[in-house]
Amino acid sequence: MPASSRPCGISRRDGIACALIFCTTLLVYILTLPPDLLPGDAGELIAASRTLSVAHPPGYPLYLMLGKIFSSILAFGSIAFRYNLLSAVSASLVAAALYLLARCLGGARWAAVAAAVAVATREAWWLQATGAEVYALNAVFVAALLLIAAAGARRGDKVYVLLGFAGGLAVSHHLSLAWALAAAVTALLALGVRPRPRVAATSVLLFLLGLTVWLYIPIRSAQSPPLTWGATSGLGGFVSHVTAQGYRWRVKPFEPGARLFDLWMYLRLMYSEVGPWLSALALLGLAASLRRWKLIVGPFLVWALYGLHSSAYNIPDIDGHIFPALVPAGVFAALGTGFLAARLGE
Repeated sequence: MPASSRPCGISRRDGIACALIFCTTLLVYILTLPPDLLPGDAGELIAASRTLSVAHPPGYPLYLMLGKIFSSILAFGSIAFRYNLLSAVSASLVAAALYLLARCLGGARWAAVAAAVAVATREAWWLQATGAEVYALNAVFVAALLLIAAAGARRGDKVYVLLGFAGGLAVSHHLSLAWALAAAVTALLALGVRPRPRVAATSVLLFLLGLTVWLYIPIRSAQSPPLTWGATSGLGGFVSHVTAQGYRWRVKPFEPGARLFDLWMYLRLMYSEVGPWLSALALLGLAASLRRWKLIVGPFLVWALYGLHSSAYNIPDIDGHIFPALVPAGVFAALGTGFLAARLGE
């Protein structure tokens, strides 16, 4: 692959810009962070985490353990505030990663900064950044998987090893992150990075190692914690819990007309969450990058697969489920901003 088409040419200045984005967005989120519980699943998740219990399917064991550690290390604020702060830290990490990903794909530094800050201060992003929920952590994994894939052209097939472990952790946190893992693997293959048999086998083993986080559920269930959602100690109950079989009734039947309408509603929801200007810039960035389509396969697939996810499930908090799709939207907005500025400057 020619050097000009390789992603992830990150410099020291990019590291500084990345750190500034993280610190600035985190400070803004902290200044607006609620000190108490917000509506939704926050109460259950916090209670399950603090008591190391079992939350509703698929269980979120990684979030529960991270929340327990994070809230125990902090010595200030209410318990709810500490969990809200965990979301703020996660959302700020995603904003910084969005910048890096835009730079990896050839976006101008100033355009990447502008897009990262603009998306990170949208209302939809802000809501996920200031409440105790799992979706900000979802977006962390999406951004991380895309960054790993973008680095693949320079690092070679060994990047699959890291991708395997990160993908296992991601899927053990939330099953919808399988979309992001599939997108990252497809992006690497599109870039011509194919794993040797030994690397592929190691990657699969590390993926399975990442999934061992799920063992938290049967282990804690067997110890009769204060909160347990259903019978999860047996093998059948465990598999049913981590695959969220209790929510299968929310899967919509395959009706092409209705599902196409749902895809249209997904586009409308994304438009409302990103806003008209950023949406226009994202479309421009996508169109301008088609000649380098191999570099944008990962972000585009994440955006498209979350659209399929949105159209397939009747979930009240679908806006939270598709929150990670704001990451590729921001990346494309950065590319569109740089492209427009370059054309206007000619």
